[in-house]
Amino acid sequence: MSATRRLAKARRYLRSAELLLRDGDLDSAVSRAYYAVLHAAKALLMIYGHPEVEGWKTHASMLNLLAREDRRFTWFRGIQPLSGERDLQRSLTALHAQRQDADYEVGEISAMVAQGALSFARVFLERAEERVLERENQTRG
Repeated sequence: MSATRRLAKARRYLRSAELLLRDGDLDSAVSRAYYAVLHAAKALLMIYGHPEVEGWKTHASMLNLLAREDRRFTWFRGIQPLSGERDLQRSLTALHAQRQDADYEVGEISAMVAQGALSFARVFLERAEERVLERENQTRG
């Protein structure tokens, strides 16, 4: 799947997360927000020289690679961390944990956590789309 198609999937997941949040399904909203970020992250890693991520199934491997790239690329720093987290790596780890809680635990995700997850996913996806477009323009011109 191309980076552009990954971003399209991320956009769909983010739209789903927004609808789920409006409907009060906070667990599912957090889960979809996480997967929106995951697909956007895969798109970024693919365009920055990591095509191998396409076949990866473990989230931890992806998140670790993205954290290493965070130290290399300054544009990640424009992404506001999740509430209570100090950087992108910790935000991604926290969002992953929230998604696991949402999908596997019986307790309910709070509205504040769900809104924070969607806000983070929105900004992450915006930055990812900017970078993919920028990178595609560089390779064309």
